[in-house]
Amino acid sequence: SGTPVEAEPDTGYHFVRWDDGVEDRVRIDSDVDDDIDVEAEFAINEYEISVFADPEEGGSVAGGGTYTHGEDVTVTASVNTDDDYEFLGWTENGNTVSTNLNYTFTATQSRDLVANFAIKDYTVTYIPTEGGTVDPLSRTVYYGETVDAPDILEDEGYDFVDFEVITGEGNGVLDIETGEVTNVVGDMGVQVNFEIRQYTLVYSAGENGSIDGETEQTVNHGASGLAVEAIPDENYSFVEWSDGSTHNPRIDTNVDSNVDVVAIFAIDTFSLDYAVVGNGSIDGEASQVVEYGGDGTEVTAIPDEGYKFVEWSDGLETPSRVDTNVTEDMSFEAIFEVRKYTLTYTAGENGSVTEGSASQSVAHGDDGSSVEAVPDEGYYFVEWSDGVTDNPRTDTNVKEDIDVTAYFSEVVFYTLEYIAGDNGSIEGELVQTVKHGEDGLEVTAVADDGFHFTNWSDGVVEKSRVDVNVTEDLEVTAYFEENFKRFFVDSKFDESTEGWGETHFADLASAKDACPVEYRCEFNVSDKDRDLVMVTEEEDDKRVATLELKNPAFSTESASVKFPSNVKVSASLDWDGKLRLPQVKESPSVFPKQYTNIYLTISVGSDDVRLDFDSPVRLLLEGQAGRDVGYILSGESELIEIEEVCASDGDLESLEDACKINVGDDLVVWTTHFTEFVVFDYVEDEEVDDEEEVDEPVDEPEEVVEEEEEVVERLPETGSKTALISILAIFTLVSSLILGKRFDVF
Repeated sequence: SGTPVEAEPDTGYHFVRWDDGVEDRVRIDSDVDDDIDVEAEFAINEYEISVFADPEEGGSVAGGGTYTHGEDVTVTASVNTDDDYEFLGWTENGNTVSTNLNYTFTATQSRDLVANFAIKDYTVTYIPTEGGTVDPLSRTVYYGETVDAPDILEDEGYDFVDFEVITGEGNGVLDIETGEVTNVVGDMGVQVNFEIRQYTLVYSAGENGSIDGETEQTVNHGASGLAVEAIPDENYSFVEWSDGSTHNPRIDTNVDSNVDVVAIFAIDTFSLDYAVVGNGSIDGEASQVVEYGGDGTEVTAIPDEGYKFVEWSDGLETPSRVDTNVTEDMSFEAIFEVRKYTLTYTAGENGSVTEGSASQSVAHGDDGSSVEAVPDEGYYFVEWSDGVTDNPRTDTNVKEDIDVTAYFSEVVFYTLEYIAGDNGSIEGELVQTVKHGEDGLEVTAVADDGFHFTNWSDGVVEKSRVDVNVTEDLEVTAYFEENFKRFFVDSKFDESTEGWGETHFADLASAKDACPVEYRCEFNVSDKDRDLVMVTEEEDDKRVATLELKNPAFSTESASVKFPSNVKVSASLDWDGKLRLPQVKESPSVFPKQYTNIYLTISVGSDDVRLDFDSPVRLLLEGQAGRDVGYILSGESELIEIEEVCASDGDLESLEDACKINVGDDLVVWTTHFTEFVVFDYVEDEEVDDEEEVDEPVDEPEEVVEEEEEVVERLPETGSKTALISILAIFTLVSSLILGKRFDVF
């Protein structure tokens, strides 16, 4: 095989084939078995020159075609002048290669050439004169298009006139009123004309006057007019212009509107003023305005009480006056002086009046001097003839003559007796003998502990009293009432309700805090929250607290409890400090083993621990008189019957456990501890041996059981279960009689 041979064409040429027909430019002759003499054949390159117009309507192109390598090529662009286009240049692949209409180059490769055209654009420019402008000031559009009308903006005091072409006449059609230009074919300059506003100033005179100056004037916006003056006729005065201006002369400055005003005149007026000297007043119009030559209205000088009119300051002595034919300002004063009164004091029989004060002269409203009626021996002063009993007497704020006589009478004595009602006493002399007109001694009503003074039987409410100027016998009683308040506790109470905030509370703690220390308080609790929260402390391995109230009582729906004053409570260290008030339970935690009816179960104190008191506490169970009662200690499984009967309903300081007593329809338990209390009674059954025990269970008849269940179902859910317990006991008893057997109820 031979070595590789490559045919290399000259620039602008390309390899065609070897003259033996082989078309591979690089050849390796193999298996050579003869001489080879071949010639490579080459041909000149041909190129495709393509031309385009963009846009086509912008013009035409020529010169495109097929050219050989090295051949000169000229492409030509022709502009479409009918639609006023312009040539922008030749581009190849977006790049400008020539800006000439005729572009000549040597063909070295195929090319795509674009002749670029664009329609011409023109600008319309607006030139405003002084007094305004337009927006926008110029617009550019394409050949033959329209420039929209601009916004006309007038300066203050100027008006738009019209639009006017000043350059580029014929390059468009101008609307001189709006500034719109249609069919724009060239640049244009348009002037916008404005002119300043002018105003008319007209001045005229009303009745009784005239105008000095130019009465009709023409003034540019913002300029000033000439001075004019309103001249009043004799005995008249200028008042104002009809636009409210009081300037005279007037010059209208910075004019921005037409002015048409009239000068208003009025007849001259004068003032009449009437005043007072001293204590008095003017009836009528004290300040008057009267026209020239006119008359004023009547005024009258009125003296104050205790004073009299003397004269006017111009010497006129009549209190009423009317001033006529007024031609000037005038003022007058009414003069008053105080009245004086005579005070005459005379002594009747059996007495005298202090010398030097029996006859007095006193100015109105002043006070007289003291005068005393002196009784003869064995007599006393009774009163003055005008009913006054003051002695000595001083007549004050005198407003009239006084002529009185002092009366006297023989001396008499009176008895003052002071009596204490229940629950109090009197400090001082209880029975006093007092001379007529003299004063008794002080006595004081003193309430017993736990009570307070209310009033004396004659209505006096001060507990200490001194009866003065005694003129008759007196017997009075001091009344006392217990220091007691009642409070109501229920969460439904709204503290904002008027009046409720004093006695009604939404929680027990607030009600307890409202109880005064010195008062005995009762609390009616209907809320579910019944815990008295107490402050506790440790003492001898116990937790103790003191209920710091005076004999407090708390009542709930079926029971009430009354504590001694400041009772001390003690319990184990497990106690949380809460003392629960009586609360009805549906059933006891432990049932009696006897045949019993359960009527009421009360939980009080604490569910968890036993509470002990240092003094007996009174527990009242409403409507339970005549029944048995017992208690169940916390954590115990036995009901302990209270058999001891209290010696009385109170004074039980020596009580160590608990006792009971009937009080009317109620059952009262006095106890030194709080746990759980149960009211019950025994079912009488003489035929049944209480000691007999049931050897073996006996099934109850189905009908009896069904009746029991039916009865249970009919019981109200909200009622006490004591009724249920009683019914079950009766059914059990009936069943035992039928079967001849005894059944324990519980």
